[in-house]
Amino acid sequence: MVYIAVDKVSGFPVAIKELNNAYFQSEIMRKKFREEANRYLYLDHPNIVSLHDFHDYDDVQYLIMEYVDGVTISQYMKRMRSPMPYPMAASMMIQIAEALDFAHKSGYIHLDIKPSNVILKPDFNVVVIDFGIAHEALSGELGRPMGTPGYMSPEQIDGGEVGATSDIFSMGMMLYEMITGKLAFSWASSNEDIFEFTKTTALPKVNPFYPQDNQNMDNMWRIIECATAKRASERYSDCTQFCNDLRGIANV
Repeated sequence: MVYIAVDKVSGFPVAIKELNNAYFQSEIMRKKFREEANRYLYLDHPNIVSLHDFHDYDDVQYLIMEYVDGVTISQYMKRMRSPMPYPMAASMMIQIAEALDFAHKSGYIHLDIKPSNVILKPDFNVVVIDFGIAHEALSGELGRPMGTPGYMSPEQIDGGEVGATSDIFSMGMMLYEMITGKLAFSWASSNEDIFEFTKTTALPKVNPFYPQDNQNMDNMWRIIECATAKRASERYSDCTQFCNDLRGIANV
C-alpha cells in the first residue's frame, strides 16, 4: 500500500510504501531487506524513483520514496484508447532501458517491468518504480517464479537463472503492448496458458494503428523479436544494444 505524505524537513511530498509483513517473518529476510534498501539508497538515476529512507520495525517495514507527479504508462494507454506511434513508444522505452542499464551495472535486476511500473511525467520523461522484488544480479537462480504474467521471461516462469536479459524480455513485451494496444497472448484464459504461450509461441504481428513507413515497421518488429527471444542467449545482451536500435525509430 502506498501513501502520500509531506516530509517534515523538506516540506516536499513523498511516497510511503508499506511492505507486506508476511515476507519478513524470518531474520534472514529482514537482514536481506536492510542490505538491499541500503544499497538502493545509492541507486541514483533520473529515470529511477529515488529511495529517501526506509524503516524496519517489529511488525512493519516501509520505504520513504520520491513522489513522482504523473500517470503510469498503463493509465496513459487507457486514456489514449489507441496504440502509440512508433517514435513515441521508442522514445519512452529508451529512457526505461537507460534506467535499467544503470540498475544492472549497479547489481540490480528489476524483474517486474510492465506499464504500471513506469510513471510518465507531464514533460514526457519516464520514471521506473517498484523495485520491490528487485533481484541482486549476482544471486543466480530465483528458485520460484517472480514477476507479472504476460511480461515474465521464460526463465522467470521456470524459476531459473535470471539476468539483464530477463528485464530486456519484459521490456520487449511491454513495447509490443505499447505499439499494438494489447498485451501479447491476451486471449489466454489462465496464467498457466500465458506461461505456456510465452515459452513456446511466437508473438503475433499486428498491423500498426498509425501509418508507418515499411522500414520503421520492419525495424520495430526485428527489435521486439530480438528482445523477446525465448532463449536468453538470443536476446540483446545488454540495454545499450537495445537502446541503439530504438534510437533509429525514435529519431534521437
